[in-house]
Amino acid sequence: MSTSLARLLCFTALTVSVAPVMATEHLTVTLSHPTEPSKTMRGYVVVTLLNDGDTDIVFHKFHTPNPANGRTANKLFEVYSGNRPIRFTGGMAHPGPETPTMFFTLKPGQSQTATVYLRRDYDGIVVGPETYRVKYIQRLGDYPRAAYPEDLSTLQPGDPRIPHAVESNELELVVSYEAVGEESAF
Repeated sequence: MSTSLARLLCFTALTVSVAPVMATEHLTVTLSHPTEPSKTMRGYVVVTLLNDGDTDIVFHKFHTPNPANGRTANKLFEVYSGNRPIRFTGGMAHPGPETPTMFFTLKPGQSQTATVYLRRDYDGIVVGPETYRVKYIQRLGDYPRAAYPEDLSTLQPGDPRIPHAVESNELELVVSYEAVGEESAF
């Protein structure tokens, strides 16, 4: 082996061994039925956000499944009846000036679960019996403005502040006449 090749291999090995290890943001989003079958039949779903990465994940509260007054603040679900999309009719949050209370953090290993009543926010979910396909889309990359550089082009690929999304599994939801009669839809 030539001396120059040996030096190159040694330099490469040293460079690789001292390269910084980047923390990885990893979120698992799971959509499931409530434990009470009657809630499923009325149009409820359970969303669980699990931070199974090795760094904190920051969320804007208005882009999470935590219902305010029983309503979601934005279109967070894709709902279909057959191939027909069901229209979101819930409120679109316009939170006003940014405050620190608009954000929350999931630390590695932490999770958050919310039960959401889809019939309140999706116009075409009828009293049944009807079968729907539901998927949850979690938007990420919404950090407080102070966390961003002035020039956004300086963000490197993989930076968690770059907007991106994580999708849940698809869930089949069957809404029935009998269960809906137990509770007002609105």
